[in-house]
Amino acid sequence: PFAWAETQNSLGNILAALGQQQRNVELYEKSIQCFNNALEAFTREKSPLDWAATQYNLGTAKQALGRQLDNSKLLKASIDAYTNALLEWSRKETPDKWASAMHQLGATFHAYGRLLKGNRTFQKSVVAYKNALAVFDADNYAFELAATHNNCGAVLHHLGESEENPDRLEEAIRSFETALTVCMEQQLPIHLAVLCRVNRSTARSVLAVLTKDTTLADEGADEFE
Repeated sequence: PFAWAETQNSLGNILAALGQQQRNVELYEKSIQCFNNALEAFTREKSPLDWAATQYNLGTAKQALGRQLDNSKLLKASIDAYTNALLEWSRKETPDKWASAMHQLGATFHAYGRLLKGNRTFQKSVVAYKNALAVFDADNYAFELAATHNNCGAVLHHLGESEENPDRLEEAIRSFETALTVCMEQQLPIHLAVLCRVNRSTARSVLAVLTKDTTLADEGADEFE
């Protein structure tokens, strides 16, 4: 049964990857079914770490499909699956996996919050991202570190706009700046650095409007050019 479940997991990951490439709902649904099949053998009691890994895979497939369809139920189910994985993965025992799950949980809360237009959900996303940042460092996880700072900045930006809160926007700008610094210092692909700069400039522009700061607005315009 465990070999069967491992094969279901592998098949599910392949189907999910194909579903992402082709934006194919049916492939995603088959992927989700594979992970549910695997969970018939991988129970938390008998095989906790395999159960957690399968929950993570299930959460990732549901997150991707939920994003594609703007489906809040799928995103909520993804949150539940990642939360299940974190019942077994810990920062102390499995830091890499724990941080990855926290990062994905942050992304799912962000997508879910945008559908619900809920600041509380955005706040949960920020907490999850900051948990991941407690593990990721520039030497060992440069890409993950930059991505997490960038994504956390995006949530803070949404919070700042929603709350009309300059402090949130300033925090978002600092996140984007940190992500940009990691990209440049660790020589990550240039398009990532450009993305971080665009996001920083966008946040600065919103902050300039909110605070009626013409100097900041001019600096934002120069940065976009």
